[in-house]
Amino acid sequence: QIFKRCLVPRDWKRFKFYSHRIRRWKYESTSFVEESLVDHLAFGRGSDYLLPNLTHIEFAAYTVPAIHLYTLFLGPSITSVKMEGGESSIDGLNAILAFFQTLSDRSERLEEMVIRWNDGSGLSYRPEQLQILITGITDVLEGQSKNLRIVHLLTPKLIGPSGFEKLATL
Repeated sequence: QIFKRCLVPRDWKRFKFYSHRIRRWKYESTSFVEESLVDHLAFGRGSDYLLPNLTHIEFAAYTVPAIHLYTLFLGPSITSVKMEGGESSIDGLNAILAFFQTLSDRSERLEEMVIRWNDGSGLSYRPEQLQILITGITDVLEGQSKNLRIVHLLTPKLIGPSGFEKLATL
């Protein structure tokens, strides 16, 4: 257990002092992340972005709590997202959809998106599962980011017809 009590506003003073300094988040294990940790961060942070100057984020989306955590990190300063994943539960895929929708809504400076799903091998998802991934990625491609120039989808079947149309305009 990471927290012995609920976080209160005064606990955030030190965090906020340092959070502005974080510009890059490199891949690290998220096996310790539990939903209760994400809830503490989500509800305690106030209306500010958790990491307001974060520009680059690289992470693995293998658990629902980890996906929720990285969704909290998204803000308007994000320029690069590199993600690998393999979560196939409906809850996990819905969390990924929320991640992509949040990325689309908040990250107008996004320049690069790299996605590797299921170790880059072909997907054996049911059509409705695959459609959730396609919808999320298409949402980012059609979103507000005018700067998106680099898109690497390192797994087949992650894009639909409207996504291809958007890729053609990059």
